[in-house]
Amino acid sequence: MSLRVDAVKVYRGSNRMLSTKAICFRLSGGNSVRDLPALAAAIRRYLPHAPAEPANVGELFARSLLVVEQLDMDLAVKEWVAIPVGDGTYEVAVQLLDEPTGEDALYVTLDLFNATLEGRDFPFDREFKRLQRGFDRSLYGGPTIYSIVEAGFRAGIPMAYLPNENVFQWGYGRRQVRGRSTTLSIDSIKDTEFTCYKDMVKDFLFDLGLPTPRGAVCHDLSQALRVAEEVGFPLVVKPVAGHKGQGVTTNIRSSRELERAFRGLLASGVRDGIIVEAHVTGFDHRLLTVGGRFVAALKREPAYVIGDGEHTIEELIDQENETFARRDNARSALTKIRIDDDLIDYLRLQDLRLSSVVKKGVKVFLRRVANISAGGVSINVTDEIHPDNRKLAEDVAAFLKVHCLGVDVLADDISKSWRESPLSIIEINAGPGVFMHLVPAQGGSVDVPGTIMRSLFPTRRHSRIPIVVFDRLSTTLREIVCGALKTREGFVVGSASRDGLFIDGAFFSKKEAQWHQVASLLRHQSLDAAVIEYPEKDIVADGLRYSFADVACLFAPAEAQRILARDLENDGWLLVAADAWPIGGVPEGVTIVLLDPARRFDAVPEGARAVVQPWRGKPTILEGETRRSLEDPGASLPQDERLAAAFLVEIAPTLVARYSDQR
Repeated sequence: MSLRVDAVKVYRGSNRMLSTKAICFRLSGGNSVRDLPALAAAIRRYLPHAPAEPANVGELFARSLLVVEQLDMDLAVKEWVAIPVGDGTYEVAVQLLDEPTGEDALYVTLDLFNATLEGRDFPFDREFKRLQRGFDRSLYGGPTIYSIVEAGFRAGIPMAYLPNENVFQWGYGRRQVRGRSTTLSIDSIKDTEFTCYKDMVKDFLFDLGLPTPRGAVCHDLSQALRVAEEVGFPLVVKPVAGHKGQGVTTNIRSSRELERAFRGLLASGVRDGIIVEAHVTGFDHRLLTVGGRFVAALKREPAYVIGDGEHTIEELIDQENETFARRDNARSALTKIRIDDDLIDYLRLQDLRLSSVVKKGVKVFLRRVANISAGGVSINVTDEIHPDNRKLAEDVAAFLKVHCLGVDVLADDISKSWRESPLSIIEINAGPGVFMHLVPAQGGSVDVPGTIMRSLFPTRRHSRIPIVVFDRLSTTLREIVCGALKTREGFVVGSASRDGLFIDGAFFSKKEAQWHQVASLLRHQSLDAAVIEYPEKDIVADGLRYSFADVACLFAPAEAQRILARDLENDGWLLVAADAWPIGGVPEGVTIVLLDPARRFDAVPEGARAVVQPWRGKPTILEGETRRSLEDPGASLPQDERLAAAFLVEIAPTLVARYSDQR
């Protein structure tokens, strides 16, 4: 007794079964399951969120796979379908995020089911942890990038991964933004690069008259010792080019400590120079701006453990690393505390070792730096920050074309103005991590990823351009529709069809796979509207490369092409040949217009809004009991294309205006 999986196919876009990226397959052997409730109960011992009362084996398997894919992180995969096709066989589709992880999850789920059916033990915990580790190493595995991707999903922003560029693309054409995490295509390359050079940043802040520690860039130890004489101890040493607290040594109190830290950086390969600056007291804070506006503040404490009078510091670190908050995955608030030379050295400065047992209740800090990536603890203080300090972060951001900027400050009390209470800017960072604001270790959540998406795309439509899609598109019809959409000078209309890729009426290139042509079209940064032909073979092979069209025109749709009618905007239009009507799955709110060259209908049939027919040699539209003429496109076209062209020419200004209002 066993289940079998075959015909596995990964679709990177909308497909015949789901309007999302999905893994589709055939599940057979379901008729061998004699006791479905018992199987469901057994599976729920491994997967508590699997269905308790599934309708059939297909549903139980699909929904269990979905739970496995969520990886105990509540990942944004929610959609599934399981269609019985007879003899205990099901056509199944489950939404997919990361392709390798999703495929691996399918076979782990299959092995779990078969082991359960056969009464065998199955090492599910081991396999599940392996899947989690695989996802952590995937494109989506970083906490910040996943939180940005998830925010885009929630907002309905179309997204695609561009493998040749190793970036994600949100939105289409002129509306698009590309990036990884919070480093975006709209950022200035020079300003982003500038934030990495801490010596120049220090001079920049000093010239602005903003508070920043005194210091200088040194290239040898003698220079560092001279700076120490001028500035005085304690000091901080850090590489000129660096991030996430890497290579930073704080609170240096002697020439010996300075020499050790300086030589350590040289030995690690630092060649661009080393900053030696005054050590400023205060708590570490990250102030975050998005689009030049302050949005969140965190107080960061270095990683620590609290003594219990029984366990060694090393044992306490192990215990802390096993906590839920330190799962160190795409959804955990904190990272693991890693034992390394820096940690051991910092303990030594406190006359402690990993083997030390600390009195109950004593807090032992484990690092000099408070970066979250180094195991630091995040505390939300957004509601506590003084307005002057919010303004300080915005003032810094105003000088840089960097959409997401982290301003790191040391402050005794962030609720007091920097003009009245000690505060120093120690770094500014392009591409800051933001998940720590969404899930701080302490305090309420601030939805920074959602704020970033709203700043880029205030509404879903701000991310989109008009898209008109066809099951068949002749050269003449393509030229007419593209011309109708070009409602003003400088408005760029592109098309992807069997003729190739055209931008603003000019041939660009031609590729065999429509997936690649549509991807190139929507990637064009000047594109204002898209006209796309989707042949049956391309839908079967790859699915759709776009997410929802405004208009679908179907002359003689094959079964696979009927998803073009399903994947329409709720306020879109469906033009469909009278011979192909009715078509199921059309979203509520879509205006359905029948193309009726043979004049089969004397009235508008139920479910349709209008009928376009030839009347006395001209294209007309019948709406209710009213018939009116449409502008004749005046080209040599088959009658069905002539009727479609006449209607599309009429609605083109309305369609374009919908998006023009969102500029």
